[in-house]
Amino acid sequence: MILPAVAHGVWSLAGALAVLGFSNGCLDVSMNTHAVQVEHRYQRPIMSAFHATWSLGGVLASIVGARTISWAWPVAPTFTGIAVLAAAASFLAAPALLANEVAATGADRPRAATGPRVPRACGRSRRSR
Repeated sequence: MILPAVAHGVWSLAGALAVLGFSNGCLDVSMNTHAVQVEHRYQRPIMSAFHATWSLGGVLASIVGARTISWAWPVAPTFTGIAVLAAAASFLAAPALLANEVAATGADRPRAATGPRVPRACGRSRRSR
């Protein structure tokens, strides 16, 4: 978040926004992946609650940003402070996240080549046809 605040020209701002966009995309994928794992543990759909919480966080961040601008706080130190708070919150929340189930179960190992799985029509086996 701090890179756009310290950009001094068009090209440095473009690069900073590209890095910010890439980082935001990676964060979005990782959060959705974690939400899917949580959904599997809960055994009910809760993805919309994750997206609602993300949106609420965006609204609150906008309000805080608008307030700091109205107080004429300098942008770079404000962004740095927010980045430090966000990093601290991330480190505090990390132990509460679910373990990586792919690594724990070995689900990333290739399966035997048995061909595509085709559903059977009307529950009959191939021998009964």
